[in-house]
Amino acid sequence: MKSAGKAIAVAWLLTAVYYFYQYVLRSAPAVMMPELSQAFGLSAIGVASLAGLFYYGYSPFSLVAGVALDRWGARTVVPVGAAAVGLGALMFATGSGDIASGGRFVQGAGGVFALLGAVYLATKYFPASRAATLIGATQMFGMAGGFAGQFMVARPSREACPGAASGSTWASPG
Repeated sequence: MKSAGKAIAVAWLLTAVYYFYQYVLRSAPAVMMPELSQAFGLSAIGVASLAGLFYYGYSPFSLVAGVALDRWGARTVVPVGAAAVGLGALMFATGSGDIASGGRFVQGAGGVFALLGAVYLATKYFPASRAATLIGATQMFGMAGGFAGQFMVARPSREACPGAASGSTWASPG
């Protein structure tokens, strides 16, 4: 029984880290407005609209995620959501405005499974006396991701990776 408890704790931790990651992606565009405006050829309003597409996916998929978790459980549903976030990030990174827009929507749709998945695990598999602590810790992971997202900027690769020939890449400063 102890190994099952450890497996559930690891599952919750991975889901909380997934929440951290999706929060990085959610908040990063706020500090990349000039770079995104240049990359996509959009005005500030256009970039804000592009970034806001995250919430068009996140909001309705909150209900979908809840129903899916109740029906199929976290083991089946959370990896699908995480894969959607990864796919959305790749779509956003293409540099094509239309594909990036779809990517932001997919990031939001997949991102909602992180918080709901962690809460589902905390309330279903842990003692009720631990639920608030685990949910609070999950929120902490998300807020830390929001904090980390402010350090994401587009920089030329020769600045991000000294010695690189040319081109550009996404990197965090420092």
